[in-house]
Amino acid sequence: MNTRPEPTTRAATPEDEPFLRRVFQSARTELTDLPLDGPAADLLVDMQHRAQKQHYSQTFPDAKTSIILADGAAAGYIICHEGAEIRILDIALSPEFCNQGIGSAILKALCTQAHHQNKPVTLTVRPTNPAANLYHRLGFREVASNGMDCEMVCSPST
Repeated sequence: MNTRPEPTTRAATPEDEPFLRRVFQSARTELTDLPLDGPAADLLVDMQHRAQKQHYSQTFPDAKTSIILADGAAAGYIICHEGAEIRILDIALSPEFCNQGIGSAILKALCTQAHHQNKPVTLTVRPTNPAANLYHRLGFREVASNGMDCEMVCSPST
């Protein structure tokens, strides 16, 4: 018997901004591993978070940010753009919600939705990111690489 509830999502609101920033920071080990602390580290995270938001709003103006909920608690976020494909721009969970199947459940649901719409789900990931293993397990396959990042796709079943 599965006692773990299925995670859900809701649209992010302006009030979620502090939470989004905290999760962004916790998921960016390339930032948190730098020898910075205090105000310098906060400034760097703020700059990176703002730059990401600006890039997404310019490149994917219709992208939607959703809060991932587990038992009603904010557990993380997912940012997607939907067109001919469903593009996962970013997905992150707070550390205390990692390794509980929450990300897997959200991704499986998104892939199921996309398959019903006959659309692929795409994303970009660094091969060194532990999430790359999760994506492979969920049926994503690598379709391109620029030497630093891999483009992955989960295509509808044929």
